[in-house]
Amino acid sequence: MFGKNSKLIVDASLPWQAKVTIFPLIWFCDEDGIIDATPDEIAKQTGIPIEHIEAGIKLLEQGDPSRPPADGGPRIVRLAENFWRLIDHENY
Repeated sequence: MFGKNSKLIVDASLPWQAKVTIFPLIWFCDEDGIIDATPDEIAKQTGIPIEHIEAGIKLLEQGDPSRPPADGGPRIVRLAENFWRLIDHENY
């Protein structure tokens, strides 16, 4: 697992559940930004309660009005059950 963290994530106007979820998603994604992990796996490996991970995923899948209009979409996109693509993963 590797992913650089950015103060921009912490400074973002994301709810705290999204903030505590995005970091593990960054760590879990592959070189193409694909995350292949169940919320339960993420919770077990990080110690973050499953309900916070599930809430964070839902928030990250929604559009973010605080981002510039071109980037105002979701931070992650569901590809299939337990598979997501991390938008802008190259920045992380």
